[in-house]
Amino acid sequence: MSEIDLSKAFMVGSDANTEWMIPWFVENYKKYNDIHLTVVDFGMTDNMLNWIEQNVGSIGDMRVDTNGQPKWFLKPLAMLNTPFKKTCWLDLDIEIIGNISEIFNYIVPSKLTMAMDRPWSKKFNTTMYNSGVVAFEGKPEILKKWWERIQQNPSRGDQETLHNMLDPLSQLMYINELPHKYNVLRLDHLNKNIPKDILMNHWTGQKGKDYIRSLMNE
Repeated sequence: MSEIDLSKAFMVGSDANTEWMIPWFVENYKKYNDIHLTVVDFGMTDNMLNWIEQNVGSIGDMRVDTNGQPKWFLKPLAMLNTPFKKTCWLDLDIEIIGNISEIFNYIVPSKLTMAMDRPWSKKFNTTMYNSGVVAFEGKPEILKKWWERIQQNPSRGDQETLHNMLDPLSQLMYINELPHKYNVLRLDHLNKNIPKDILMNHWTGQKGKDYIRSLMNE
C-alpha cells in the first residue's frame, strides 16, 4: 500500500447509527475528488469497517465514552487528532456534486474556515456558522477551546456550543468565512436562497436523512 500523503485530507466520522450514509457519501465524493479521505470510527459495525478498509483511504479510531451525549460532540476531538497538515471535516449528510479541493485554499492559520448558517442566523438574529464543513490547518487553539467547552458546558449541539462561546469580536478572530457554495443547507433550498455554483448540498435534520434515503433508492 502506498504511503499516505499527510499534506491534506477530508475527514468524516460515524457511529453505527449513521454509517448507512457512508457508501452514498463516498460514491459522490469519488465522482469528483481524489484528495485523501479518512473516516473516523465513533463506533461503527465490523461490516462497515471492513467496507471502509476496501473503499476509503484510511480509518481513525475514536471509540470513546461520550457519557450519553450524541456522538456528533466528538467532532472537535476528531479534528484535534488529525495527522494531516490541512484538514476539512465534512458531515455525512452532505451530498457532494463537484470538485471541492479548492476548500483548502481558503484556510487561514489559527482559524476555522466555515460557511455561514444563513437560516439559523436569520432565525436567531445573529451570525452563526455551520459546523458541517470545517477546514483548518494544524491544531488551532479554537479547536481546543471548542472541545473543552463541549466537555464542560455543551449546548444543544456542537455548532451551538461553538456559537455560544464566541462573541462578535472572537468570531472575527477565530472564524474565516467559506463561500456559500461549499455548504448549501436544506433550509437554504426551502428559502430559495441558493448560489448558482453549488458544490455541496447539506441535507440536515430528519427530513434531510429521509431525502438521502430517497436518493439512495433511485
